[in-house]
Amino acid sequence: MAVGRKLSVGSIILQVGLSLYLIVSGIIGIQTGSNEGLNALKSLIGQNTFLPIVMAVCQLVAGILLLINVFNIQGFGTFLNIALLVIIVFWCIYIVLYDLGNLSAAFRSGRALLDWLRNLTPDLIILGGLLTLKGI
Repeated sequence: MAVGRKLSVGSIILQVGLSLYLIVSGIIGIQTGSNEGLNALKSLIGQNTFLPIVMAVCQLVAGILLLINVFNIQGFGTFLNIALLVIIVFWCIYIVLYDLGNLSAAFRSGRALLDWLRNLTPDLIILGGLLTLKGI
């Protein structure tokens, strides 16, 4: 007999919101061939058109996996736990490269600091949501 999991309404809303964000980001990245997370890597890779598509596909797959998990498909939990760890690691790397990589520009003026914080906070909220879903 399978044991059902109990999720709060807040967890479900958080998971659906995160999955939709990742799905939409992935679709936009595939359509435009660009990804804002790649801006941190442009100095290392140049004008590469393949890597943004790969990153967008990863976001799309991560969003789909999170959305499927809402429906509690039996036997999918172990795979999702591993995938969620990969997504969390990817998002931490993204924050370090993209947000913390732009930290020096944040201290040029008060407005620049506010802009940097405005870009950092949604990424931290997404990371916090992913960690909450993982139970960390």
